[in-house]
Amino acid sequence: ARYNTNYIQGVGIGTVTDCISAVKYNVFDKKNFTMEELIEAMDHNFEGYDAIYRMVHDKTPKYGNDDERADEIAVKLLHKFLTKIKKHHTYRNSEPTTSILTITSNVVYGKATGTLPDGRKKGEPLSPGANPSYGAEQSGLLASLNSVAKLPYEWALDGISNTQTINTSALGHDDTERKNNLSQ
Repeated sequence: ARYNTNYIQGVGIGTVTDCISAVKYNVFDKKNFTMEELIEAMDHNFEGYDAIYRMVHDKTPKYGNDDERADEIAVKLLHKFLTKIKKHHTYRNSEPTTSILTITSNVVYGKATGTLPDGRKKGEPLSPGANPSYGAEQSGLLASLNSVAKLPYEWALDGISNTQTINTSALGHDDTERKNNLSQ
């Protein structure tokens, strides 16, 4: 093989980043609530814990908004993931690497995952590929792409996917204009 790599797929980097951010900025830095209070809220799927939910879901730095606080966590997370992988022997002495790609595994894994510290409820999908968590992106497409671009590709040689959904009205006023703008 021209490239002798062996990869392990990382799923939910946006979700995990937001979970770490929620704990870091709310429990340790600002002390908005204790870890025990957060765990209790999670044990109840945030039902009846509206203040904690709003804090972690709406007020915490989130990956996908070109916010250095969250994006730095994502980069460190990917580095740590790769460092752990590289400690193990691989088949054919290949170079261990990662893949931040998901097609639908984020949905399947999300169904089997409990409530998380970022406000994600039990059973909801994890973030796909290198995308932000669903609803976390609040600063637009360019900010989201800027966050993803901070992930060093050389740490994920099997690929980093990013999927975007764009409302058709953003491409133009009618079908002819949309087709023209899209083809441009």
